[in-house]
Formats: sequence, C-alpha cells, structure tokens
Amino acid sequence: MSTLPRVVLHKGKEKKARNAYPFIFRDEIGGWEPRPMPGDWVEVSDYEGNLIGVGYANPKCSLAVRLMELGVREPSPDLWFRRLEQAVSRRMNLMKTTGACRLVHAEADFLPGLIVDRIGDYAVLQSRTAGTDRVKTEIARHLMTLLPLKGVYERSDMPSREEEGLKPVKGLLAGTEPEGKIEISENGVRFWADPVSGHKTGYYADQRENRQKLVSLLPAGARVLDLFCYNGGFSLFASEKAGSVLGLDLDPAAIKLAEENAVLNGFTNLRFEAADVFAWLEEAVKKQEKWDVIIIDPPAMAKKKEKADNEKWMFWRLIKGALEIASPGALLVVSSCAYHLSQQQLFEAARFAAGDVLKTLRILDVTFQPEDHPWVLQIPESLYLKTFFFRLES
Repeated sequence: MSTLPRVVLHKGKEKKARNAYPFIFRDEIGGWEPRPMPGDWVEVSDYEGNLIGVGYANPKCSLAVRLMELGVREPSPDLWFRRLEQAVSRRMNLMKTTGACRLVHAEADFLPGLIVDRIGDYAVLQSRTAGTDRVKTEIARHLMTLLPLKGVYERSDMPSREEEGLKPVKGLLAGTEPEGKIEISENGVRFWADPVSGHKTGYYADQRENRQKLVSLLPAGARVLDLFCYNGGFSLFASEKAGSVLGLDLDPAAIKLAEENAVLNGFTNLRFEAADVFAWLEEAVKKQEKWDVIIIDPPAMAKKKEKADNEKWMFWRLIKGALEIASPGALLVVSSCAYHLSQQQLFEAARFAAGDVLKTLRILDVTFQPEDHPWVLQIPESLYLKTFFFRLES
C-alpha cells in the first residue's frame, strides 16, 4: 500500500499517461487524496482506482503532475541518479568532439523539469519545477562524480518558475564558480560562453549541426546577413567562406559577445550591429540592398499555444523582408525554437511570404534538433527546433 498522496484522473485521461506521456494537467484530475504540497511525490490512478504510476506534483500549476515511473506505487530510491547517469552516458561520445552539449533534456531524458548543459569544464543546471528544486543540489553533487567538472552553476532564473511558486535563482550548486566567460570550441570555431550572465545557460548548442550545414551550402565569397545573431554562432561559421558577414541583434550585450568571438578567432570579414531587426529590414528594402545568404533565427516568442499564430505572422514578416533583399539564387535559412509553432505553420509563413513577393523557394533540407536535445515520439513537446534551408529560384 502506497504512503503517497493519490491523484485520481477523470475517465479517459489515463490513456496518454499509460502511453508514456508524462504531463497531467489540472483539468484532467478528478481529485487529490489528500492534496499534496508543491514538489511532493504522488501516486496516480485512473478513475476506477487502477494504478498508473508515480510522479511529482504541484497543485498550483496548470501542469499539475509530471509522471516519472509507470506501474509502481513508490518511486525507486535511486530514480533521479539512475536517470541522470543514463542521460550522461548517452552523450559520452559527443562530449569528446565538442566543447558544449546538453547533458539532460528534461522529459526527453525522463527527467521532467530538469535541464543541464555542459559548457567546457562546467555544468549549468536549470530547475524549472518545485519537484526538481528539491533534488537539484544532490543532482549537482552527483554530476561532479560522473564527469571531471570544476563546478555546477545554477541558472534557474527564467520567468516560467513563477507559476510553480518559485523565485528566479542563480548561483553555485557544487564545486567552484566560473570566473567570467569560458572558452569552448565547436567544430574548430572558438567561442566565449557566459554561463553566469549569458542567455539561458550561456550557450546555444542546439544549432551545432545547422551551423555546419550552413558552411556546406554557403557559396564562396557570399554576402551573408545573420538576423538575431546572438553570440555570432552562424556568423562565425559563415565567415570561413563568405566574402562579408553582417550580424544583427537587439541586445547590445549579445553584440559585444559576438565581437569578442570574432576577435578570438581572428576573423576580420564580419561585423555586428545592435539593431531592431524588423526596422532594419524595412530600411534595407527601401535601400534595395542585396544579400546572397540570409539567416533568420529569432528567439521563441510563442510561449503558449494561443500565441503560435502571432509567431507565424512574425516569421511571415521576416521572411518577406528577407526575400525582398535576397539576390537571385540566394540561400535562406529559417529556424524556429518555439514548440507551439508547428512545422506546418512555419512552412505556411514561408509560402505566404514567397507568394506575396512573387518568388519561388526550393526546399533544400529540413532539420531538427541534434542528438543531445532528444525528442520522444510520445512527447510532442520534446520536439521544438525546426530549421528550413531554402534556395531562392526566382
């Protein structure tokens, strides 16, 4: 007999859970027996009382339970550590070839609410829920035993913690704190990563393969425009073959970091500007500028499903502007990291934009996130990164 509080689902809501979908929403729950505290373990059963499994709960949230194990009434004592070890083991070969990668990708590694990135000799941890907040220190210490790390730094300073009743927090969890920026290498290009003050965990490793693909498609001597360039990731890789590169981002701190990365590599054929991309595009269209390669990789703006249509039309506006300044035969790279914006919606944004300016786009490739950011068939939310490579045909 379980000693845990019990969650009873409404009729029919047990099917997803039994098919390894880890999220149980508040409106799917018929009752709490008794009501747990945020972060407590709970036993989950169907409306007839049949066992489904265990997870951790937060009755305050719309996403009220995150299932961790099926078919048991109590969580395995070593569950968090065992899942962590499995996730790290899956990345061992990758860690030999790159300076930054994701070690834990939340529910896709069966550790919902937890993100861990490795950046050089440090791990950067994000705890997104009350349940992971309870174990984050132990996880950090265990990471130090699994890998030769200097420290584990927490970047749980995202606004989404507010719904969980948690305050944004950052600071050292284990080992020693990073002393400023960390130099890493990705496929021969050097970067400064900033786990303490940079965006999210300090480095976007999920575009690693797309940056390589860009190089393979890039015409020698091309004029390259990188919109929403952040730390200059695409820009720096493009500069190896390009004649010139311009990177734009609204954040002056990101532009400063991109400039430092260019200096670090000794690249001189690129420059960066702090600018509102939308306003800049409008001016570029008026000036009839022409670019051979244009990269569009904005931050996710659709944090909720009802905002997805707004994001679709944002991409339409960006792609339309890009096509108006694209040279004949130009390469266009369009990437979205917003889960709620579907692949079909992004295709439609590109199709509508191309139609509005009477251009034809050939699809060269469609890519998704790399292996260290896995996605699971039964968890649609685990697939978030979608990138389209287009060739302008007319």
